[in-house]
Amino acid sequence: MNDVSTDLSTEQQKAVIDTKESVERLEQVLLDLGQVRAFDFLSKLVTVSNLRTLQSIKESKSYKGLTYRDKDKKLVTVSTWDDFCQHKLQVSRKTIDNNLLNFNEFGEEFFEASQRIGLGTRELRKLRQLPEPQQLAVINSEEVDLGDKAAVKELIEDLVVSHTKEKKELAKQVKEANNTVKAARELSSEKQQELNAIKEQESIRQFSQAPWHRNALDSVNAMIEARASISQGANQLLDVLNNLSANHDLDEKAIEHIGRSLLSEAQHNLSVVSDFCNDAFSLLGDKFHPDLTADELFNQLHSNNDNEVTDSTE
Repeated sequence: MNDVSTDLSTEQQKAVIDTKESVERLEQVLLDLGQVRAFDFLSKLVTVSNLRTLQSIKESKSYKGLTYRDKDKKLVTVSTWDDFCQHKLQVSRKTIDNNLLNFNEFGEEFFEASQRIGLGTRELRKLRQLPEPQQLAVINSEEVDLGDKAAVKELIEDLVVSHTKEKKELAKQVKEANNTVKAARELSSEKQQELNAIKEQESIRQFSQAPWHRNALDSVNAMIEARASISQGANQLLDVLNNLSANHDLDEKAIEHIGRSLLSEAQHNLSVVSDFCNDAFSLLGDKFHPDLTADELFNQLHSNNDNEVTDSTE
């Protein structure tokens, strides 16, 4: 009689092979599951070998296809990791995933050490929330090497407090920086609005006023600035003169040199002002009367009413 497999089509042979592989896979999962159950996963101490086994089952999804009896004694097929944890291990998915997370986060050596010391889920969760440098400070600490649970918990708490303060300080600095940037932007916006308003007014002034009006404004501004400079210079010279007369600590030689220089400056400035006055009256004295100060002209020009400007020819 011919071998049965020779009578099967290629597709059928492949299906048989797949079925055999599935059976072998489920058999292996059952063996692994037996090892985990034999260990009693609900005990406080969770071994690295069991976690490796569970992680392999989870990643390969090889738990799919296993069966269990529901509360009505009906046979149900496992389809999710949650089903597998709850019904095949009798442990919540959250508990197993939390152990796997700690195992992958801290490495085998520290995970085993934490189990021996008796660190709880709460301490390990706090440790996970710390930055890596602070995690390493705990993992490589002398307290862990000594197996001092109380000292390790205290170290974690101290680092959590320190990290919380740092986060608050950083948040405060970020908030202050954001407020500064916001204020700067608002100030910049206000200044820009002011500049835009000034430019707009200047543009209106240039295009709405007659050329003589604009020229007069330029000249009167120059006159006011010149007068302010002359007054400032004269006041400075007056301060020197007053100091000279009031300072009794100066010796005769200093008084002589300062006095000679002050008189020279007075003579020079008098000559400058006198020359200006002579030139001004020589050019303008026959045409106009000196009856309109620069301040008065400035105010009249800014009133935007040409009729208000005094006409000396009337």
